[in-house]
Amino acid sequence: MRLLLLSVLLSTALFGVNSNPLLLRAQASIFPKLILLAKGPKAFLVGGTIVFAIIHETSDTITANKLKALMQQQYGGVIEGFPFKVTLIQYSKLDETVQASAIMALHSDRHIGEPVELAIKKNIISFVGDAADLNKGYLFALNLERSTVIYMNKPMLPAYRIEFTDTLYQVVRFFDEN
Repeated sequence: MRLLLLSVLLSTALFGVNSNPLLLRAQASIFPKLILLAKGPKAFLVGGTIVFAIIHETSDTITANKLKALMQQQYGGVIEGFPFKVTLIQYSKLDETVQASAIMALHSDRHIGEPVELAIKKNIISFVGDAADLNKGYLFALNLERSTVIYMNKPMLPAYRIEFTDTLYQVVRFFDEN
C-alpha cells in the first residue's frame, strides 16, 4: 500500500498537477464559462469567436491535448451562443501575434511569467493550472479541495483592466499571497 501511495505521489510530482484527470475536467468545464462573466464578453471575441489558448511546454503536449479535447467535448464548438475554439501554443512560439480571448498556462519552470505579460498587455483573461502560480500575476486558478474552488487574484484586476459581473465575485475565493 505504501508503495502504491509513493508511486502516485512521485508520478504527480514528475508529471505535474495538470495531469490529474479530475482537475483537467473541472478546468475544461469551468474556465471557459468564466470568460462569459466578464462585463461585455463580446469585447473578448476574436473574429466573432471565443478563442481559448492553452500555453504549454513541449513536455506537456499530451496534457494540453487532453484539456483541449475535454473543452471541445464539453462545448462542441459553441459556448452560450458564441463560437468557441481552443488552440494550443508552445511557450517557445508565444509572441505578440497571439490572438485569444483567454489563455491558460500549464506549468513551466522557465516561462510561466511570459503569458501573464502578454495577457496584461492585450487585456486577455488569464488562467493558470496551479494556484501556486497566481502570485506570478494570473487572474484565475482552480483547485480541488473538499469542493471545487475557483481562486481569483483580485489585486491584479486593475492591471488587466477587465471588469467582471457581481456573480463572479460570489463564486470565487480571493487569492491571498500570504
